Amino acid sequence: KSIDGAVNVVEMLYSDASVGIGMPVIIKFGHEVIDADMRARIQKAMHIDVSPQQEGAWGWIDHSQLMWRPKDFWKAGT
Repeated sequence: KSIDGAVNVVEMLYSDASVGIGMPVIIKFGHEVIDADMRARIQKAMHIDVSPQQEGAWGWIDHSQLMWRPKDFWKAGT
């Protein structure tokens, strides 16, 4: 199976916006991803740039939503 497809780069920076220290980054796919092998391949292909750099992980919320959140909480000024 292939995960070839369009690449999207999204920046969600809102002027003067603040979010909570545990707010995840959520990616919503247009189609359900049920196959566990495909989910793993998608997670491996995903990349997120966080500044300041901090450890975090991807996890599936349901069959169409993947989220990334920091291991602990977002560092101040992220």
